[in-house]
Amino acid sequence: MNKSVILAVIIAFLVFMFAFQNMDAVAVKAAVWDMKIPTAFIVGAAFILGFLSVLMVSIPKNMSRRKALKDANSKVGLLENMLQEQMLKNKELLVAVEQKAVHEEVKEETPTNTLATNRSPEPPPPPTTTDEASS
Repeated sequence: MNKSVILAVIIAFLVFMFAFQNMDAVAVKAAVWDMKIPTAFIVGAAFILGFLSVLMVSIPKNMSRRKALKDANSKVGLLENMLQEQMLKNKELLVAVEQKAVHEEVKEETPTNTLATNRSPEPPPPPTTTDEASS
């Protein structure tokens, strides 16, 4: 159990134990009322009203904290999704870079222009004779 719940139960027990040990009637005057009420009732009513007032003050604060927590959790979810997408893109880029590097290695190992390297130079033109030149 939560420490605050245990503390609240102990305080409530002590308050009601005090109230029931003091059962004498007390004269209460409020505006036009003049009554005799047992001390236990007054102490118990004061305790309950105090509890309710604290509860009413703490509820809005707790609600705003819950809303802030919910907003933060949704933002965390969005950021996690963005991180997963970015990791996937990075993985795809890494694979593409590795494939390009392998392709370039293969390209360097094989000659790129086999026709130009296997071609023999053109034969020189046949010598011209003087007879053919004069005609």
